[in-house]
Parts: sequence; structure tokens; C-alpha cells
Amino acid sequence: LAQRELESAFQRLVNMEMYEEARLVASQQEKLQEIVDDQVSASGDESSSGDGGEGSSEQQLDDGDMVVKILSLRTDLQRAIDGEDYVKASQVRDAILEIEGAMEERRKKQALAAEMKKEPKYNLGQCVVHWQDGWTGVICGIQQEAEKVKRKDVEAKETVEGVEMVYKYCVLPDVRYWPKAGGKDRGPCVALVREKELNAPQPPATWRSVHGEDPESFLVSHPYMYLLFYGQDGEGNYVPS
Repeated sequence: LAQRELESAFQRLVNMEMYEEARLVASQQEKLQEIVDDQVSASGDESSSGDGGEGSSEQQLDDGDMVVKILSLRTDLQRAIDGEDYVKASQVRDAILEIEGAMEERRKKQALAAEMKKEPKYNLGQCVVHWQDGWTGVICGIQQEAEKVKRKDVEAKETVEGVEMVYKYCVLPDVRYWPKAGGKDRGPCVALVREKELNAPQPPATWRSVHGEDPESFLVSHPYMYLLFYGQDGEGNYVPS
């Protein structure tokens, strides 16, 4: 229903040669289509899981109602401007901005929720290499954190701040790469590393096929290994205890 209302409004504005208003309606059409696409995708996920359908449908319906409300307010805004009732026009404009702000905030929350569902690239016990410094180690812990990032908004032609979920890994570096203090090891070392700073063989390659059987490159030596892992599997990664 909302899509039909938008299409009718768009056609009316084009016929009246109100191209700026027609462009805004077209933008709302795109936003509504995104909502519909998300709803279809969510429905597919819910049908496979068998629960959570009602809450998601209600959420999408609220978004659709917001789009229809904005269209109605834009009509009121144009009428107020035509009637030179600028006080009312200002009030209607503020109402439109408030609804658009609520929609944008909702989209940000949905995007953040989607980021939360993203799976980590590496697993516990997987052997990795720090791509910049070249040291090797084994992953012994995984955590996900929200970080502020700056993105370029092409449409608004400005840089905006957002939130991105990133994975960080606790890694046991091989004892050969521990930092030194006064020529001596500082003791057992555990590194917290961002996902993009690590690298590992991609299937069908394995740690064993890439590093061979040479203990100097194949094995990872760390005093905590015996506490956290049983040993290595066929691919050369370590099995968590």
C-alpha cells in the first residue's frame, strides 16, 4: 500500500513539474524498497528457524508507517508554503526531520545487529601469522568489540561517524618472538590482535602444507600451550582442551 501511494505521489509531482519534490519521493521509494527487501530476507531466516517472526514483522510495519507519514507531512508542508503559513510550515518541517532521524537511527541499529551476527574469520586453536611483523602464534581467545569509524557519505558529501563491530583475537605468540627487556624475556606473552592484522592459509591449503614438518616453522612453542590445547590436528592447527 505504501509503495502504491509513493508511486502515485511521484507521478502527480512529475505531471505538475515539481521535480525537486519528485526526487524526494523517489528517494523515499528507494528507502521503502530496502525495508521490503529486508523484511523478505528476515522472513526467510525466520521460516528456517521457526521463531521470532511476529516481532520482526511489526518492526518493518512501523518503518512503512513512517514513510507514509512523511509523505503526508510533505503534502501538508507544501500546502502551508503555498498558503504562506510559514509558522505551520516550520512545525511540519521539524516533524519530518524528527521522523527521518528516527528512521536513520533504526537503520543504524539494524546494521549494527547485522554486524553482530557476522562470524569470526579465525577459530580457537588456529595457527596464524601477523602479516606485518611476521611472528607466528595460536589463537586462544576471541572477542567482538564496537569501534567508532568514519565513513564518506557520498550523497551528503561529508564524513560521518558510525559504529563497526570488529573481532579481536588473543594470540599466544611463539616464544622466539617475545619482546625482550634487558636482553631477557619478559615472561609468558599474550597478544591482543585485530582480525585484519592476522593471516592464515586459506583452504585447500593448511598450516601443515604451507609450513611443512620443520619444527622451527611448523610448531608453536609457548608455556600455555599444554594448558589450553591437547595437541595438533591433521591440518597443523591446535585442538582446544
